[in-house]
Amino acid sequence: MGQRSAVYTFKKKENYVIKAEKPGCQTTSITPQKTFDPTTLLGILVDWGIISILVVDGAVTGAWQKFSQTNFVIDPNC
Repeated sequence: MGQRSAVYTFKKKENYVIKAEKPGCQTTSITPQKTFDPTTLLGILVDWGIISILVVDGAVTGAWQKFSQTNFVIDPNC
């Protein structure tokens, strides 16, 4: 993605692995963790959550999950 620093927007439905590499160093990698997004429960007010939560948030967009962290700082192990 970049050298030195990078900015990237994660999609909720996708899974990612972030790596920091440098010649002569050991690669460091982390996997961002996801948690339940409580704003998903607002779908209960719309249609008791039948379509808005189960179909749209769950199956189509993955919006019922959010990433636990919003930024990461990782360095290769030298």
